[in-house]
Amino acid sequence: MGIKSVKLNPEEQKKYRDFNGKQFSPKSKVDLMIQSEEFKSAIKCRILSFFIASNATFSILIGRDTIRKQELMTRRKRDTDGEEVLIGVHGESPEGMLG
Repeated sequence: MGIKSVKLNPEEQKKYRDFNGKQFSPKSKVDLMIQSEEFKSAIKCRILSFFIASNATFSILIGRDTIRKQELMTRRKRDTDGEEVLIGVHGESPEGMLG
């Protein structure tokens, strides 16, 4: 089974920078189905577009706009159900704390 690549539209045909600052020009793009528990909704898979480049650090790259749109690589709210803090004075209180 092969992966079908798609030609870039005019606004995608420019120089990009990777996270290390190295410039690259993508040749084409592919749409891949990605499955992850990190996706927020009940559906845990998405079809995401990736650039294909030969002169980049990696040969397949995901764009910054896709990362923002899909809210990838963001910190999630921790599940804190069942956790609590109990505040109280234990034992005898010093004289300065009585009041």
